[in-house]
Amino acid sequence: SGLAFHDAGDGSAAVFGSAAASGSTTVTIDATNAFGSATQQVTVDASSTGGPALTFSGDHYDSPSHIAGFTVGSDGTLDIATDSSASISISGNLPDGLAFTDAGDGTGTISGTPADGSGGWYALVVTAHPGGGGADGVAFVELEVVGPPTMTSASTAVFTEGSAGTFTVRASGLPLANVSTSDTLPDGLALTRGSPNDG
Repeated sequence: SGLAFHDAGDGSAAVFGSAAASGSTTVTIDATNAFGSATQQVTVDASSTGGPALTFSGDHYDSPSHIAGFTVGSDGTLDIATDSSASISISGNLPDGLAFTDAGDGTGTISGTPADGSGGWYALVVTAHPGGGGADGVAFVELEVVGPPTMTSASTAVFTEGSAGTFTVRASGLPLANVSTSDTLPDGLALTRGSPNDG
């Protein structure tokens, strides 16, 4: 169908991609945790813009899921092409270290080296502009940037003797990091694990 389902791992998910044909279909979405499950019916409507078709390719591009893989500190490229000489643009945030280039001949690239701390998911809308009043072509792609975690919490935790307090330790990046310590905390304080999805 050209559409894919992606579980973000944080209690949310997305249906994205480029519909191969117009139409309407109903899908069942399931949410499950240790205490039970919930179900929702979602109707997906797809219509055609009539614009140029867009395709993606690259060493780490998965066509069925519309996910392009990059690794922090390693060069990578996602190639974009249309079936015409349309100009190409993108909307959405790119990770630090990656840049988009429109070659002006119906092709473009997202390339570069993802910077330290840029691990995560990046959803992009790619548009082909044929000019001359023709309809734009639209496609969706998601970048998955993997690499070492980066600590994002403050470097000082302030507590007052005899008063309850909390300091949240956070680490960003993909895959989601496990946070632990081998040091001894002051009496009365403990490090507890948060949600398995919140890093």
